Amino acid sequence: MLDGCYHVYLDIGSNLGVQVRKLMEPSKYPDANNTLRLFNFLFGDETVLTQPMDGDDSYMCVVGFEPNSHLTQYLREVESSYHKCGWRVKFLTETGVSDHYGTTQFYSDGELNKYEWGGGILPHKLITVAKDNSTKEDGESSWAYQTWLSMPKDHAQVDLVRLSDFLKFVVGSRRIPLKYKKSSHKPPRVAIKIDIEGSEVDVLPDLLFSGGLEFVNVLMIEWHSSLQLQEERKNATILLKSILGAMSNYSTVMEEELGRKHAFRLVNLDDETYGLTKYELPQC
Repeated sequence: MLDGCYHVYLDIGSNLGVQVRKLMEPSKYPDANNTLRLFNFLFGDETVLTQPMDGDDSYMCVVGFEPNSHLTQYLREVESSYHKCGWRVKFLTETGVSDHYGTTQFYSDGELNKYEWGGGILPHKLITVAKDNSTKEDGESSWAYQTWLSMPKDHAQVDLVRLSDFLKFVVGSRRIPLKYKKSSHKPPRVAIKIDIEGSEVDVLPDLLFSGGLEFVNVLMIEWHSSLQLQEERKNATILLKSILGAMSNYSTVMEEELGRKHAFRLVNLDDETYGLTKYELPQC
């Protein structure tokens, strides 16, 4: 999937794909300052990022993961528009990341007017925002609950991909074109945005223990300890944030000695700017 890709960006928990669009079309999102500065530092400006594919090679490749089947059609439209521009972007729709393979269901947060942006693959017994047909949160009115029950729930089954394997066997084993390295001061980089509504507690330990994190240069993540219902998962979230933060600090301190071999940065990023926007797609 990623052979011939120089830089790679994984957008895990894409929702409407807004973060991908900030990367490829930053001029449409001028107020997303922190994210745009980070993208520019990692990969270069919009002119460099959007250069068309050269044969089988691309300077920038993007893969998005989104489990919500209600967003499948729109993400396919974004992908198709980008392909016509020669941009190598792929959305794995009705697909979530985990520490194992399999299938599961998508649990909505009930916020259909916000494209269910708080939904995920964790059930109500684990995460506060997940809705199902048998639970009503404390303080939730009977009217609100009955309204939710009456909403259509036609979510498809979600395929689960083991993220650590994807990093090792797809991202890490890709053929990297050397011609971009000769003309660019930036080394090939892999950046990941993770916003998976509490599933980070399951995914991140697998990256640490199985070696998938080896292929990640920058991890941008939104943490969800406040949404976890079980105390051990709350504590695990805090510990994981501390562990990855320490690794990031170590890499910063030892950068000259380590070189680029273990260059790693943790960015605690919760960028919800433009989260509900569906700007016009580019016409190429």
